[in-house]
Amino acid sequence: SVNCRNCASWDTVGTADYRLIDRSETRPTLNTTDGDRNYRKRKTTGGATTSSMFNNRHGAAGGSRGQPFLEALEKLKEDYNHMQAQLSTQRAELEKINNEKDQLQRHYMMYYEMSCSMNLELQKHSEIAKRLATVVQSVLQYVPPEQQQATLQSMERAKQISMPELQQLAAAQQAQQLGMMVGPMGLAGQMGMAGLGGPGGLNIAAAMAAMGGMRPPQQAEADRPGQSSSRQSSSRQRSGSPATTGEKKPKIEAEDGDDDEIDVQNDDPTGPAANGKSGRDSVHSGVSSSGTSTPALKCLAAAQQRNPLSQLDPAFQRQLMMSAGLVNQNGKAPYSYRIEGAGAVAVPFPFPADALTDPGVPKSVRPIHDLPHGEVVCAVSISKDAQKVFTGGKGCVKIWDLANPSSVARARLECLEDNYIRSCKLYSEGTRLVVGGEAANILLFDIETQQEVGRLDTNAQACYALALNQESKLLYACCADGAVVIFDLTSMQEVARLPGHTDGASCVDLSGDGMRLWTGGLDHTLRSWDIRERRELLSIDFSHQIFSLGCSPTEPWVAVGLESNVIEVVNTAPGVRDRYQLHRHDSCVLSLRFSHSGKWFCTTGKDNLLNVWRAPYGALSVRAAESSSVLSCDISQDDSVIVTGSGEKKATVYQVQYDMST
Repeated sequence: SVNCRNCASWDTVGTADYRLIDRSETRPTLNTTDGDRNYRKRKTTGGATTSSMFNNRHGAAGGSRGQPFLEALEKLKEDYNHMQAQLSTQRAELEKINNEKDQLQRHYMMYYEMSCSMNLELQKHSEIAKRLATVVQSVLQYVPPEQQQATLQSMERAKQISMPELQQLAAAQQAQQLGMMVGPMGLAGQMGMAGLGGPGGLNIAAAMAAMGGMRPPQQAEADRPGQSSSRQSSSRQRSGSPATTGEKKPKIEAEDGDDDEIDVQNDDPTGPAANGKSGRDSVHSGVSSSGTSTPALKCLAAAQQRNPLSQLDPAFQRQLMMSAGLVNQNGKAPYSYRIEGAGAVAVPFPFPADALTDPGVPKSVRPIHDLPHGEVVCAVSISKDAQKVFTGGKGCVKIWDLANPSSVARARLECLEDNYIRSCKLYSEGTRLVVGGEAANILLFDIETQQEVGRLDTNAQACYALALNQESKLLYACCADGAVVIFDLTSMQEVARLPGHTDGASCVDLSGDGMRLWTGGLDHTLRSWDIRERRELLSIDFSHQIFSLGCSPTEPWVAVGLESNVIEVVNTAPGVRDRYQLHRHDSCVLSLRFSHSGKWFCTTGKDNLLNVWRAPYGALSVRAAESSSVLSCDISQDDSVIVTGSGEKKATVYQVQYDMST
């Protein structure tokens, strides 16, 4: 029912009788005995009278209205929670999309740079072609008249490139791409590629040639057949820990050999030898790599055109990859690359026939002593007569007598107040030992009396590396602040400080003639210094921090061990900038030493390996696996002994064997 105070309203009483009540009538007084007629309604049913005055109107309505209100609140709460969940999901998707957007932008910039470089290269070659055409036209007038017409016709034919020639070029590109697409030797390629060959489908050569544009910049196409791409070292420090044997003895293995047989072939023995500038006296072949690989590629391309399914034949794949220089005769990927000049492409280097058969190259190494230092051995040094070994750990240097091997050190030199020792060097006459490490001071000890005889202050937080000149009169110290400090060991005074490195100077060595000082730093630079004038001569930038270096005593080669797994051997001769990149470590290269003969050098790394390389091109002669990171190494004066210090809290003494029959 609807009620209004100022107008007549219908009031329902029961179901039979309805009366209109006029609320405009004068209200009676409170003592009216008959009740308020204007506010009461009567209903007479069967003689009985029932009256009500909006009985239980508000009470009945109140209970029914509360329940819907609570239900509405619950519904709002559920909607709110649902919206919050959707909002969280949207935020996560937005973040994911933003990450994908950033990645796409980076890829776009990378491909944009590639496109720009390719356009510049195209313009460069177009300009070269124009200039060559101009030169040919100018020289054409000197050709006899009876030959000018034939020469002009030859020039016109050279401008017309036929479809078979394009197919041969595509086959040459395919040879470079097969290294990424096919499986191991003796196995077919990826099964997903089988449907690309044959009539009605895509040609595999065309597919892989198209994929050439999708390769990263560091794997750009080479300029000629048989040329491989340069491998880039990318990773930060990452350690690999080979499984150790129960006896924890170093595992000695001849490189890439089976059953302890030394593999002396990294590539075709009849391939090209080292460049004459390398100074190696080996038997060379006069056949160039491009001259041998191009006819083979043409024959293989012709065979592929006759039978497209031949590309799935493992023998065909092997032959094609060998022709392109992607694998050697043993079916193994090359690990030594040569870069001829700045900005050149890294090309797999085919080793000469005598790379590992030379009498002066180690054939194996055999562990003969374990020296339990008790702490991580960060520095080692061996005397000229190979009778004493010095191991530096935390707060002390221990002296070991190899003539009377024992598990107990002969002497112990306390130094650097429980700080790690990073370098220890012997005087040329073997009477004194210089010790530097993670402290500001450099200490000098007398070997006979085992007493401290001098102390030098570097004014730096740490000294990472030391070097002595041939007369043991000057000491060169690489410091944590990037400075290279020169001390006069006669007056025990600092005589010079070489600024240049913007971060810590980590390694140092002297050239074979003693006239140049080479330092490597954590600022990714290799620097050369004139010792007489004490000024910087050269700075070479690298892509990673330099942890170790060594100078060849006989040739102008400097080998650098990087924070990545790469070793670079740089030719420092005037006007020459060729170098080699070696890829057989799995982690950072922590130490590097050249043999005194200059024919080989050894490296150690965080991957637990000791590698012996042929200098300078890096034919890997021997590998020795230890059970922990190998932090340091040294070679005896006669190149017969190698000493390594490892994270296993010991040093290992290896005997170098040059004859497999011994």
